[in-house]
Amino acid sequence: MTNKHIILFGFKHVGKTVIGEQLAKVLKKKFIDLDNELEKYFDIQHAQFLTCRQIMQLYGEHYYRKQERLVLQKILQLPSAVIALGGGTVLDENNQREIKAHFLLHIIASPSLVFERIMVAGRPAFFDSDKDAYESFICLWEKRSAIYKRLTQYSVDNSTPLDNAIHQARVYFENN
Repeated sequence: MTNKHIILFGFKHVGKTVIGEQLAKVLKKKFIDLDNELEKYFDIQHAQFLTCRQIMQLYGEHYYRKQERLVLQKILQLPSAVIALGGGTVLDENNQREIKAHFLLHIIASPSLVFERIMVAGRPAFFDSDKDAYESFICLWEKRSAIYKRLTQYSVDNSTPLDNAIHQARVYFENN
């Protein structure tokens, strides 16, 4: 395998982190979660720890996406690793261009399962406040799915047992 990163992307709570951690172990690479790195970066910059959800709620999506882009650029400078992106990272066209040079893996699950997982923590800040939660989710799902599909031809379905998804990802990267 070359010195490129393996980048996992998909909707929030689709399993990117869990699959990424296991894939990194198998491939003997470092695992990096962009959301965790963004929280650390924010903590260093502001001397205050906030979750990604809190950062977006307090500072707005524009600020959040700008910080996310800065952190992604720093991560992409590191040696080859397995990286899990935040669900909306690929909405930025500059981010799309930068990650295209790497190995991309789209993690998917059924919309109903993803919605259920998201809502466990309450209504997220990135949902449209003028719409019902499910309606807002479906609008985002449709918009993001088109981008996700355009970025890569290969996806792993995490609607089935987790071991199946990890196996699919492992086989794909061991053969490419």
